[in-house]
Amino acid sequence: MGKSIEVNVASFNQEPAAKAAARIVVSKDNLLQLTGTLDNDRLCTIETLSITDGQPVLREASLWASPEPLKKGLARVSKAFREACGISANEKCRITVDGRTLSAAAEVDVEDITNRDGLAPVTSSTQAIELSGWATMLEDQLDLAELVYPGMVVRDVYHRRTKRTFRIRAVDGRTDGVARFTMDQTSVQFTDVAGSSRAGMPSPALPQTPKTPKASLTTTLPLRSAAAATASPTASPSRRLQSRTVPSSPALKPASKLPQTPPAEANQSSPPTAIKLDQIEGLDKAVKELNRFLTCFDPTVSYPRTGLSCAAVLQGDKGTGKTMLLNRITSTGWGTVFPIRPNDKLSSIQETFQKAYEQRPSIVTIDNIQKLLIEERNNRTAVIQALCDFLDSNVYNGGQSTPPGLPGSEVPQVPQLIVLVSCLDYHKDIPADLREPGRLSHVIELPFPDPAGRRAILRSFDMPLPPDQGDRMIKELSHQTHAFNGHDLLKLWNEALLFRLHKAALAREETEKKEGQIDEASANGDGGAALPQAHGEEPFYVTEDDFKDARRRVRPSRMDGIDVKPRPVYWHDIHGQADLVMALRERVDMMNHPEKYRPRIKPFARGFLLYGPPGCSKTMAAQALATESELNYFSVKGGELLNQYVGETERSIRELFDKARRASPAVIFLDEIDALGGRRANFGDGSASSSRGPQMVPALLSELDGFEPLDKVLVVAATNRPEALDPALLRTGRFDKHFYVPPPDEPARRAIFASWTKDMLVSADLDLDLLGRESAQLSGAEILGICQKAGESANRAFLNGTGPEYITTDAFLTEIKRAPKTITPLMLDHFARWSPSFK
Repeated sequence: MGKSIEVNVASFNQEPAAKAAARIVVSKDNLLQLTGTLDNDRLCTIETLSITDGQPVLREASLWASPEPLKKGLARVSKAFREACGISANEKCRITVDGRTLSAAAEVDVEDITNRDGLAPVTSSTQAIELSGWATMLEDQLDLAELVYPGMVVRDVYHRRTKRTFRIRAVDGRTDGVARFTMDQTSVQFTDVAGSSRAGMPSPALPQTPKTPKASLTTTLPLRSAAAATASPTASPSRRLQSRTVPSSPALKPASKLPQTPPAEANQSSPPTAIKLDQIEGLDKAVKELNRFLTCFDPTVSYPRTGLSCAAVLQGDKGTGKTMLLNRITSTGWGTVFPIRPNDKLSSIQETFQKAYEQRPSIVTIDNIQKLLIEERNNRTAVIQALCDFLDSNVYNGGQSTPPGLPGSEVPQVPQLIVLVSCLDYHKDIPADLREPGRLSHVIELPFPDPAGRRAILRSFDMPLPPDQGDRMIKELSHQTHAFNGHDLLKLWNEALLFRLHKAALAREETEKKEGQIDEASANGDGGAALPQAHGEEPFYVTEDDFKDARRRVRPSRMDGIDVKPRPVYWHDIHGQADLVMALRERVDMMNHPEKYRPRIKPFARGFLLYGPPGCSKTMAAQALATESELNYFSVKGGELLNQYVGETERSIRELFDKARRASPAVIFLDEIDALGGRRANFGDGSASSSRGPQMVPALLSELDGFEPLDKVLVVAATNRPEALDPALLRTGRFDKHFYVPPPDEPARRAIFASWTKDMLVSADLDLDLLGRESAQLSGAEILGICQKAGESANRAFLNGTGPEYITTDAFLTEIKRAPKTITPLMLDHFARWSPSFK
């Protein structure tokens, strides 16, 4: 029995945002009395003590403590929630907490209540592509709201330059509940209310048992491609869009159960005997491999199956289509679907396994298994063991015995139970015990979309692009968005749309301002200029500039945690390194147009080693490579990858290269590589080393020589100590291109001075030739320091009244004389002697 208090409903001083609409705010004392803690977001019920239409109103909500003092006899409820529930301000209510917690909604039924002449509502007859677009836009709004409840109204949902209003009729079939809207678990269903007023409220709640698709009630709308499915800005690209017709009811009532339709009446057709998915654009190889696995469950195909595992793992990053494929398989009707969710208890998991076995044919799904098996889970070992036992019990044994521990007859001649699991990283997310043969050993990789897949995703958004430029813009975007998945592309599109809306609003304000000035002049009798003849509203198009602005803000989620946005540096900023620039540009062209080079160059160079004195633009060259080529850029210092724990450094190296391969074409820049790839102990010359770096050489060699191709990944390394590198790294096929980056010569020094002083207030007779001659043996970084110090000195003299406002040649010469020479002849001689040894 829960704890209760009685309060009067009060409104907020300022109506909260949609995110807080379903919150009931009470005093901290009341929250402590009801829950025993001051933790917010607890599930509660609110019940009116007055009678409405013969019954009190009873609804679920989220309980929160007021951040400011509040009387114990009051509870603040938002206007939106009161209107949805039929609760009045100042009404006496009872709030109860019984220990239940808020859960994620499985499905949300919504109806289109847009009231506009000539605008047809969104119904089951709406085109699939349009319905998919409305669902995506609506999901964005619901995701921001977080909590969904019956009667919730979502206004101003835009799609294809049309605005609509939707209302939630039921959450998980109930009209009195509240639940979290989560992108990876909640599906949106569009409801067509037949023969009723559009203002009608939801019907009484349906049972809260897991639903199976009923052909007579539900129309599943197939997504156009993997692109459309992965376009949702969620962790799950697989939303099933549904539309169904339900009876209307006159008013919202407390939840009550309706008689269930017998299964025979709901679906007269028998389940298919085999499972096969149609090809999906962008996922051809994955679907082919998945169909090969599903062939094992086709009774029309005869071959030995003994020892066959019933499970397969879909591995891929967020937004690559894992959940979509799971839903495609479960929607085939082959068997009863039993999902296991991350928050399921061990007893619930075991019960699910039992039911799945008893109700074969059946499909068990575990989406994002890494969430189920998080390290913080107290009974993680027991859950892993339960999974192992279930998989071992259902390894196909030719029908010779009954699986141990599970009642029932012998295993059928054809397996009738499938376990499908999805994860982000197979080796990281799946424990070793579960990776053994016969368990979760069959892995299907879902790649990132290639340019063709990204084009399909972008087209699925139905973006308002200029008609004569749309195809070209989409093609260019598909080549400029390496490593973007469907979610990232949708974020990019939304950001570009916001830029366009903002620019349009500014333009409209400017136009209205000018028109207002003309009207004011006419009213004052000044005549004024005639207003231009209206020719209708200009077409609304998102432009290339909008996408350029958006790309500065949106980066691929695949590259989170990696330095992917170097300081913009261009080839013309690199002075005196013409050979290096030409080689880097040529290598990038090989990645983009391999057909031009493969007849004469094979294999392509995998790695570039840049060595030379510090401050001579080695890092700048890598940054210019990333900026000019628009390749994905992974930059780390060698020491940043070192970790004191055994195996962690090797794992960091493996993950770095793995991310680059998945985000290819890409550049990996390893600065200070001598900290990571130093010479191993007693390697040929009797030298010894005790640092951690040399221990990592095998890990680097494994990635450079590994089975995974690096054709579209360029590895650039930089060091001031090339002699400290392990010779194995410098062989052909690894870092096979070596470039000495010397101090700038006189023309290069002059160009560097010109580059840094072009935006400074310098004298008109600044002698750049003299500065170039006098700055011998100075690096580019040291010249930058000289320019900064000369500016500081000149500024100080000007403010004190002892010097001109501009910087003179003498000021620069003074700082050149003061600058220490860090590049010595001995250092240059050392590089000169080392260079020929690896040419």
